[in-house]
Amino acid sequence: LVALLTCGNDEVIDNNAWVLGSLARDNAENQTAIAAVGAIPPLVALLTSGDDEAKGDAAEVLQVLAYDNSENQTAIAAAGAIPLLVALLTSGNDETKESAIGALGNLARANSENQTAVAAAGAIPLLAALLTSGNDKTKENAIATLGNLAHHHSENQTAIAATGAIPPLVALLTCGNDEVIDNNAWVLGSLARDNAENQTAIAAVGAIPPLVALLTSGD
Repeated sequence: LVALLTCGNDEVIDNNAWVLGSLARDNAENQTAIAAVGAIPPLVALLTSGDDEAKGDAAEVLQVLAYDNSENQTAIAAAGAIPLLVALLTSGNDETKESAIGALGNLARANSENQTAVAAAGAIPLLAALLTSGNDKTKENAIATLGNLAHHHSENQTAIAATGAIPPLVALLTCGNDEVIDNNAWVLGSLARDNAENQTAIAAVGAIPPLVALLTSGD
């Protein structure tokens, strides 16, 4: 399967990437095994050389491989995936954007080096813009990824607030779907943690009443 990522036709490559993602999803042993046989470099290469479907599939597989797997997070970043994934936030179709955002979020999850690298590649303003321009799934992924970038990372907390992300995040507490609302509350907490300026800014745009309302109306 991994070998066919580099020598198959477009349809074979697209299908192979999808199969690898299915094998790795919610399976830590397969995550490790797929990385061990050299899948990460050709998947990263597909982010620029593949057709639109292959790019999206490759981003999705990288998202799955990175999930709660520190070795794969490191290997994917070392293969140069982060700036290529960030580039897909502006050049990909909606489905590709969703997968690229998810991959960046999983790469940044509880990984301070990748949190810094994702921010350095210019992801934060692009993610903040998607809070108002993206479809529902893109918004969900952007919110979760901003939360992973902000979590226990003071520089990213400041950078996210500087993009003007706080008002749209607060607005989505009352008009998003349940998953968006849940993620938003968590992101606002990550932005406010040990950060007095963000605490003040979040309160100033009216976050407290809808957050209090969620104590009784939320799922």
